[in-house]
Amino acid sequence: MLLLETGAEPSQLRIDAVVRTKTPKVQALATRRATTDYVRFFGLAQAVIETIKAGCFYPNPGWQCPTCEFAEHCRSWGLKHRKETAR
Repeated sequence: MLLLETGAEPSQLRIDAVVRTKTPKVQALATRRATTDYVRFFGLAQAVIETIKAGCFYPNPGWQCPTCEFAEHCRSWGLKHRKETAR
């Protein structure tokens, strides 16, 4: 079970998305997650981290590159951040 810092279980999950249209808008999408969803996600995330630490890493450059904690691994493949390659 996922608990907040307060010790309480989250009551809801909302994804806020910016919709890129002629007149941009923010769209709020309400969703729910069960304990099994959290268990699956954190298990998958842990497996990815362990795989990268073991040296098995295949880069997947994208929008997340500027804040990705594994960016140095992409650079070791000779890949640059998307902004750098767009020049």
